[in-house]
Parts: sequence; structure tokens; C-alpha cells
Amino acid sequence: MGGALQGSNRPMLVTSGLLGMARGATEADAPDPASPRKSETAARALAEHGVRAATVRLAPSVHGPGDHGFIPLLIRLAREKGVSAYLDDGSNCWSGVHRLDAARVYRLALEQGATEPAYHAVADEAVPFKAIAEVIGRRLGLPVASRGREHFGWFALMAGADMAASSARTRARLGWEPGGPALLADIDQPGYYAIQATLTSLLATAAQKSQNTGTQRNASPSTDTRPTDGNGRWVATSISPVPASSRSSAMRTRAAPSGSCSKPLCQFG
Repeated sequence: MGGALQGSNRPMLVTSGLLGMARGATEADAPDPASPRKSETAARALAEHGVRAATVRLAPSVHGPGDHGFIPLLIRLAREKGVSAYLDDGSNCWSGVHRLDAARVYRLALEQGATEPAYHAVADEAVPFKAIAEVIGRRLGLPVASRGREHFGWFALMAGADMAASSARTRARLGWEPGGPALLADIDQPGYYAIQATLTSLLATAAQKSQNTGTQRNASPSTDTRPTDGNGRWVATSISPVPASSRSSAMRTRAAPSGSCSKPLCQFG
């Protein structure tokens, strides 16, 4: 894709995140070379070859209706474990941005020709992870407590990370001002928890139906009428030949569709 854009002067945006960047990072800071996400590294390499490529670094929580990211994952984990948890003292911070505000960053960057190497789609610059856990715990009626890395499993890296950055340069260059609700206010809405409850209910119903179907299948009497030898093993039987007159009659009763060949599909005898 980058090769096709080389020399065209057309802008190209790729998406990255804030994982691995220092707390309070700005758009001028380079990405962590150890980060598993290589999209920004690829964009910078294209820019060195004349492609107008830039990166939008998204906040770890892009929240709002239809959110399928980290906040729903934390809500689900709290339901499963019976506690809304944070790592250590929970002072590590996440940035947040409403999904519509994030979309405007992409639009404005493209309209202005992607003149910056990186943009930060960040509205809330630093929200303590413990504060996120507290909202989730209050909404679910669960205790809020510190837990070890094993509680979070594969997500422990993200749960304990500082992913908080400034977006001052993005705001100044694009004239972008976030207008959506803040992260903590947005995840305090019933919709985040109603969706989770509905999903949990649907999964439970599906599991029950599957179990009932299996029970009925096992309980249903066999309708197999093949003869057995008395020990449950099937035995072969002779098959009476079909009289020639019956075969001919069966073939005559098969009307050929309009425009098709009138010859029978098979010939007996």
C-alpha cells in the first residue's frame, strides 16, 4: 500500500497506541522500539521514502456506545472474579477518548494532509486505573481491591501500565477539541453494564438449550428398524428385486421438465 502511494502526495494514516511510551508522552516522542505494535515504525519508514504517512496514537480506552475494548473486558473480569481489581496501589494512569472525538482526529488529519508524524487521540490525559475500577465496582455492587498480576492473566501488562499522554500538539495543529463525555462519566452509564448483563444472559440461555438438546437426544428411543442378531449387532438381509413392471411404471411417472432431455436418468436391466 505504501509503495502505491509513493510520489502521489496522498496522505496515509495508520493506528497505534500508547503502550510502552513514558507517562506524559507528547506527539514528538518516538515509539518504544520494544513495543509489539510495529505500525508506527512502518509508517515512519514509509515517510522516509516520500510517502505522506502519519500515525494516530489512540488512548487505551476509546469509549462510548458499541465499546468492545478494554472497559468491557474489565467489567466481564469483575463479574467473573467477584471483585473490581487494580494492580498495586492503582496509581498507574490511562488516557481516554470518546469514539466520536477519536474519529474527528482522523478526519481532520486527513483533511489537513497528515503533516505531523504523529497525532494523539487523547481527551482525558491521565485517569488513575483505580478510579476506573471504583466506577466498575460501584456499578456492579462489587468490592474494589488490589490484586496480583495472576488475577488479570494475559491482561496484567495493560492493567498495570501507564498509558497516559498529552494531546496539546494535536489540539493546536488540528484545531481539535474533544466534545464527548469524559472516560469516568461515560463508563458510569447503565448501558455499559446492561450490555454485559444481556450478553451473560444470552450465553447462559444458549448453554442451557444446548444441554437440553443433548439430554433429549440421549433420551430419545431409537427409531432404527434394521434387524439385529439379539446382541445389538445389525445383520444383513436379502433385498427383494424390484419387478421390471414396477421399474418401468416408476420411470414413466417421472415427467421431464420443459426443455430438458426426455430420456430417463438411468436404465435398469
